[in-house]
Amino acid sequence: MAGDIKIAFVGDVTPGGVFYRTGGISQEVLGYLHSFDIRVGTLESAFGDGSQLCHIKMADPKLATCIYSPDEMVKMLKEMRLDAVSLANNHSCDCDLDGLYHTMEVLDKAGIAHFGAGHNSEEASTPAILHHQGKSICLLGYLQEYEYLYRGEGYHPTENRGGLNIYSLKKAITDIKKYKKLYDYVIVMPHWGMEQSAIPLYQEALDAKRMIEEGADGVIGSHAHIVQPAIDYKGHVLAMNLGNFAFPDRYVIPPRISYYPSEEELGQDVPVIHSFKLVDKLSLKVVAEKERLGAILGLELRATSSLHELRYTQLTAANEIVFVAPSVSYIWKMSMLGSLVGGHLSILLWILNLKARMPYIIVGVLKKMRRIIGKK
Repeated sequence: MAGDIKIAFVGDVTPGGVFYRTGGISQEVLGYLHSFDIRVGTLESAFGDGSQLCHIKMADPKLATCIYSPDEMVKMLKEMRLDAVSLANNHSCDCDLDGLYHTMEVLDKAGIAHFGAGHNSEEASTPAILHHQGKSICLLGYLQEYEYLYRGEGYHPTENRGGLNIYSLKKAITDIKKYKKLYDYVIVMPHWGMEQSAIPLYQEALDAKRMIEEGADGVIGSHAHIVQPAIDYKGHVLAMNLGNFAFPDRYVIPPRISYYPSEEELGQDVPVIHSFKLVDKLSLKVVAEKERLGAILGLELRATSSLHELRYTQLTAANEIVFVAPSVSYIWKMSMLGSLVGGHLSILLWILNLKARMPYIIVGVLKKMRRIIGKK
């Protein structure tokens, strides 16, 4: 239909890792992205050289997953023809606040809009506004609240210190109502959910529906590294998580920091790890099989509603991003989860969430018991 706007949304994008040397995006996938009017993603990486790292994560090895990409790898974003990226995520500050500011500079020079972070609280909460065919699209990015964001000089922005746009439903609804009066379309992009889980969190499913009801033209999530259901809700798209789009294998050094080894270092025996454990020497972190599946959300914005489709992608063993057809059982699973998100039985998500969290709950209880016993 004439006048409709077609936007491609991709999940988490990290243009570094082994992409620096090999792999990349297939021509078929690039061609598909280029067929849209606008392209938007989540940049889950800082740009920089790793000379400065997140002071909070480096002070706590359990948090010390620092991901950064060399500046020159912004070329991957340009190759995708990304128009805008959300920086509201837990890796944008992996090179600390100065690294966040540097990342924004790299994007500015590349002509790529960014949102969800800024030099102060006002800038961090300012959306990106894109225009096409006389229509305006407002993009709002939020990061779910993490306790560590408040440690010391954290990443919660103030009037005179930069940081990330922290999520709350109240804030999101206020923004939706404000910007819906100013722009034709408002899309909300929260960075939320349980990592490595295809099951959306119950409260976030409720929040996503509420945001649609309050006027959002779409809610498109990221962070889980696993694709979660995408449904039509009251005429608008609700995609809980798009999973990884470009999240490659990567070399890491202790405790778990991105690293770009020399040819000489690669000539040595570099161990391969598949888990999320801390490392004690240069290692190659291979992305888990279930995290190699991603989705491109094709969104068609119309006057009063929207249509969407999902195209699934796969990161191959050679770190090339290609299209893939999921199994019938996988599609059925997503359909069932989607019906829970959109229907009256969404309370069942709470039960599934509890089951998924149980191993972490048990580990937490055991650790607490050990501490108590150790004090006696």
